[in-house]
Amino acid sequence: MDLRILRAGAQRLCGRAASLGHDASGAVAIMMGLFLLPLLLVICMGIDYSASTKANAELNAAADAAVLSVVTRSGLTLNTEEARAAAERYFLAAAGSAHAAHSVGVKADVKDKDGVRSAEIRFTAVTPTSLMSLLGFRALSLEGVAKAQSPAPVYRDFYLLLDNSPSMGLAATQADITKMENATGCAFACHDLSSNGNDLYGKAKSLGVQMRIDFVRNAAMSLMDRMDEKSMVKKQFRSAIYTPGVDCTKLGLTEIAGLSGDHSANKKKAKNIDLMTIPYQGYYDDQCTDFDGSFAKLSDKIQNPGDGSTENSPLKVVFFVSDGVADANTPYTCSKKLSGKTRCQEPIKESTCKLLRDRGIKVAVLYTTYRPINNDWYRKWISPFQPTIGTRMAACASPDLYTEVQVGGDITTALNKLFDKALAQTRLTQ
Repeated sequence: MDLRILRAGAQRLCGRAASLGHDASGAVAIMMGLFLLPLLLVICMGIDYSASTKANAELNAAADAAVLSVVTRSGLTLNTEEARAAAERYFLAAAGSAHAAHSVGVKADVKDKDGVRSAEIRFTAVTPTSLMSLLGFRALSLEGVAKAQSPAPVYRDFYLLLDNSPSMGLAATQADITKMENATGCAFACHDLSSNGNDLYGKAKSLGVQMRIDFVRNAAMSLMDRMDEKSMVKKQFRSAIYTPGVDCTKLGLTEIAGLSGDHSANKKKAKNIDLMTIPYQGYYDDQCTDFDGSFAKLSDKIQNPGDGSTENSPLKVVFFVSDGVADANTPYTCSKKLSGKTRCQEPIKESTCKLLRDRGIKVAVLYTTYRPINNDWYRKWISPFQPTIGTRMAACASPDLYTEVQVGGDITTALNKLFDKALAQTRLTQ
């Protein structure tokens, strides 16, 4: 049977029972009254308490929702007084639909300390009674308290090392690869500054071809927005952006944006990320991708990580985005056969990244899959270790901070997900 029907029937019965107490006509009525009144009193008291309990549960739910609303990221944008008033308004709006609750009162308290917000609401209300009013209980008092606290912010510094070497001039999608190959015979758009007509980068631009470096640039800009979106307090996250160099004639770690909590400013600076230039085809024997040198210089830039508990003790995370193939003048540490006297073409070595990890710095790796090329150079020098490139990139990364994007894949989404993974990892304790 519908509980509402049962309750309505019982209430009518309680009303009739109450009238029996004033009905003096007839012994039968008196006897029935004496028999039924105790039973009906219990039933009616149950109805009163049931209504009171339901109202109290609804008010508690409203209070819980109200305090939670001001410890979320959006709630933390309010100062404590604004949050206090907002919590009370939220509660009163929700309490307006509470079953049988009258004379609702509320008082909120919001405090901020060390980046953590605490919110508390205390409420009072009454519910009217039916038969219990004959015993002097015209209303039942309600009260409750709800508390909530924002999670303690974990402070992190993020360093983006974005590979902009000539190989990142690969056309970004299969359609763009086909367009480049049909127009030039090559899927790569090397940024050749000579005047001999070999500037495939300029050709790609004129064709409207998107290159991987374009996708990487867009991903870096999007990540700056993501940091703002995910931060709970000001300066919870800071970011810096680096590339291996703007020009192969001046190789070395190059700062695009210095370490800063102003992600809007760093987003604007990220627009300057572009493909590394070369003065002419074959310059420096194409030794323009020095991972060992870039990681060593980046390690010098990064102070030892803290435990993430305060702005002055941030965790440190490096995001490395690359196709994973070094091509550098490193003859004494090369793991593969040299091409010429000094040219080392090899997948990234785990020891390159271990330099950072051994210092407690997290390394997040996004591998933009190295695409096989149909020419003699690829078949002789890269193809033999092609299957190990992804494995080496994964070994470079800290646990659960590796992802791979195929040709045409969404680098922006992948980088944002990698960022979310880094946030989800437990803070270090000392």
